[in-house]
Amino acid sequence: MYEYTFNRANFTLSSITIFSLISSFGLFLTYILLLTTNSQFIALNEFSSTGKTPAIFFYIAIILTILYFFMFFVSLFGIWSTNDILNQWNYRVKFISYTFFTSLGMMGLVQISSAITAIVYIKTMPVPLKEHMADNLRSNYTGGFGMGYLERQFDRSVDWVQINYQCCGVVSYEDYRNGFYYNSFNKYTIVNIVPNSCCMFKEPNIPTKCQMKSINIFRKGCYDILMWWMESFGILISCLCFIFGLIYALLSLVYIKIINQIKNFKAKVREKNLRKINKHKLQKLEDRFSEANTTNDSISLAESRN
Repeated sequence: MYEYTFNRANFTLSSITIFSLISSFGLFLTYILLLTTNSQFIALNEFSSTGKTPAIFFYIAIILTILYFFMFFVSLFGIWSTNDILNQWNYRVKFISYTFFTSLGMMGLVQISSAITAIVYIKTMPVPLKEHMADNLRSNYTGGFGMGYLERQFDRSVDWVQINYQCCGVVSYEDYRNGFYYNSFNKYTIVNIVPNSCCMFKEPNIPTKCQMKSINIFRKGCYDILMWWMESFGILISCLCFIFGLIYALLSLVYIKIINQIKNFKAKVREKNLRKINKHKLQKLEDRFSEANTTNDSISLAESRN
């Protein structure tokens, strides 16, 4: 009965650690690909982030990527420690088991917190974000005049969004007026120029100049596109974080419950074995005492006969 119960407990612990290993590795790869190869995520996230409205989805993805990487290795050690845990309940196994439980529980809480943070962000930031994004565009878009890596990255992100979503500026192309690019470029010409990525039609291998009043310019701003992306991606990452966070938290509770049951069982086994040893020792003492009494009785009988 005990063997069946604890074989089942050992199988449950192994299943939890294997699920943690596979899920953490899969989610780690997902976020790595999102951060490094998804042009839409990179460009829209860069365009929508300002000094007053941080790139919250980027930071959430970075934090979770690091934690999933850490959780992957903790799960490896967890699988090792749960292999025949009933017969190897020593200090090493205890340390790894409690480390795995703590890490799994913390991962669950961090993911749930990330989901709540993302929901709060998409519900509270759209109103101030429009103004901050327009100011950020005027201040930081250089159109090739900037020499720093961050400036070039921001320019590429803005151009990618404007070309692929056929929009210009945040609210409209007027957002470029009196900005860094506007003031840097238009001092060389009498017409008002906006970035080439705002042009509807471009001749191959021929530099195109987009004028603010030209019909060859995207009239709508990029704000609605950015808000649609933010809400869609925010809901997606929130659901993902909340579901896996809840699963991790529940599995950590199941894991520690089974570990405590094993610990209590091992304590009872030790206590039972100790009682057996003490009983065995007591029985030996009683046997020796009985033999001594028998010997004394024999000696006394022999003396009385003499």
